[in-house]
Amino acid sequence: MLLSMAEISAEWPGDRSAARVADAYQFATEALDLFRDLQDINDGAWYMEGCVLLVLVTIYHKQNKLAEVRSAASLALQRFQELGDGRNEGRALHGLALAHAMAGKHWDAIKMSQKALWLFRDLGMKRLEASECLALATWSVCDGDWRGVLEMAEEAKELFKQLCISSGEVAALDLFAKACCQLGESERALQETRQVLKRAEKMAAPRTEASLLEIMAGAHLSQGSSKEAVRATEKALAVARTLKDEKWQANLLYVLAQTHLEFQEWAEAWERAHEASELSRKIGETDLDAAVGLHIIVTLQLARNAPDEALTTARSALKQYQRSGDEKGEGTALYIIGCIHSEMHDGSEATNILRKAQEMFQEHGDYKMEANVCRTTAETHLAKKRNKEALRLAHEARVLSSKAKDPAMEVRMCIFATKCHMLVLENLAEPGKAPRESFGFQAEWDKALKVASGGKNLARKFGDPALLSEALVSLGDVVLVQNKTQDAMSAADEALDLSRENDFKKGIAAAQVLRARILHIDGRLPDALDAAQQGLKAYADIADSEGEEQARTVLNWLKETGATVSKNESQEEDKADTGVAVASVAEVVEDTGPTVLDASVVQTTLDNILAVLIGNEVEADTPFMDAGVDSLLGIQFRSEMQKNFQGLKLSSTIVFDFPSARSLVDHIVELSAAAIEG
Repeated sequence: MLLSMAEISAEWPGDRSAARVADAYQFATEALDLFRDLQDINDGAWYMEGCVLLVLVTIYHKQNKLAEVRSAASLALQRFQELGDGRNEGRALHGLALAHAMAGKHWDAIKMSQKALWLFRDLGMKRLEASECLALATWSVCDGDWRGVLEMAEEAKELFKQLCISSGEVAALDLFAKACCQLGESERALQETRQVLKRAEKMAAPRTEASLLEIMAGAHLSQGSSKEAVRATEKALAVARTLKDEKWQANLLYVLAQTHLEFQEWAEAWERAHEASELSRKIGETDLDAAVGLHIIVTLQLARNAPDEALTTARSALKQYQRSGDEKGEGTALYIIGCIHSEMHDGSEATNILRKAQEMFQEHGDYKMEANVCRTTAETHLAKKRNKEALRLAHEARVLSSKAKDPAMEVRMCIFATKCHMLVLENLAEPGKAPRESFGFQAEWDKALKVASGGKNLARKFGDPALLSEALVSLGDVVLVQNKTQDAMSAADEALDLSRENDFKKGIAAAQVLRARILHIDGRLPDALDAAQQGLKAYADIADSEGEEQARTVLNWLKETGATVSKNESQEEDKADTGVAVASVAEVVEDTGPTVLDASVVQTTLDNILAVLIGNEVEADTPFMDAGVDSLLGIQFRSEMQKNFQGLKLSSTIVFDFPSARSLVDHIVELSAAAIEG
């Protein structure tokens, strides 16, 4: 009787309240004590003890007690192996798989679950086999194995269909559809769901219909069809209202708010989020209310530039998660609070809070969230110009995303780590630090190239054209540092083609801006201007203000460059008309034969080049970096000098080895003298 009461309380339909779980625990522990007392006089008590332990596995799992789940499942496994009970041995193996999953060891969970599946198959237990396939699909999601998810979910779906268990079929179809969407087969997901929906409509099963509509909404969302996704979710919501299921209604309102938010439909997202929040509070679903606040309302408040309000909302969610004992929710709330402080340029507070969040995610083995924390902390360090510390965290985030088996995240972390390497390279190129031909600079560039190439290769393997486009632009930025314009253009052109084929506007914009920089270095100013203008338009089309600013900066600089060049050419023509010789240094050398360059001629030439590049004069002893010549302009400066001082071999790092006009003039004069002597 006690065992039956424990089983009923543990599996009570629709009631997972703490009180119900506590009742189940009390019944189960009383039954366990009784059966252990009977073991000396009744061998059947061993079997009953194992059954109670399996019930306790379910109870401890609901209470999120990892150690207790592992202990109860291990002892149950021992009992049933001794008794030769294959069915319950499989159930105990499933319990151990649960423990591994709770610890974030999803691969271990999969291996244990596979053992249980083999047992159920050998014994011909179709229902347990279907449930284990579903569990394997779930843990394969966490392991990032979407092909494995597809295989197991499809098998579970067919088994549940044969058994006429619609709830299991829908759960399996949900995972099947998600796997299809991840693998770029969202149309297949929609076709399968429509077929099951037709059967559900014939059977007049409204709850099943609504669940299937939710699945269809997710598939439409993966295709970028916001209207179709909203329409399907609205239909599901109407069914939930007919059934008077307020918890389901609140969850669907939350999903609607997320959908509107993803497509930047701010007013609709705000309206649905408040509906979800109010309903959640009414029915006592405080954790759902916290999730709505944390993931929807905070984002909307930040979008309307109200960080103080966002901070208040996030702190309220944090308190709720702390009251309910939801440590994962608490860690997420801390992470978002840290992000808000970072947005508010409160770096110290952001770092402290993010450290707490990271510790919580480490305890739970949540590599994905830990990686996000590392990246956000790195961005905080970048804001304070602590580039090396940011780079360390960026690489930590990349490793964690690899452990999480999330290839898309890993590619993004590679791109971010490359950005950090580039900032470190800029710092090394400053006057008084490592020249570009030095071992230190080359070693750092090699690391940047390795990370950027790794990101590109991973993106190509993953098969996401948008991600591959981003990775190619990142790689192009790196190779351009060494003035490898042909390699950089190859990456930029491939990124542009990919983005155009897939109508990826941000990718088009980024590729065009990169092409503009490359074309200018190659001396093709009209083409560079055209590329920059196209990049600016693409950014404007998607309202990317940060991208627009970047493209506009490049475009304005190119226009100023063109205007200055035209002015200088006009002045030279005027002087030629009045009989004044204004031949370039290269022409003088060609006409008169080799001669030591005059320092004043070199100085005038450098002044003209700098006027084109940065728009003003530079004092002879002012460091180029202080005058605004960054790493990119340094490459262009050297390129222009080489055109003017033909016949002289100028080092690729000359601007950084001789960081002022005076030192550079002296060096060029010495080079010309050495060339004559040679």
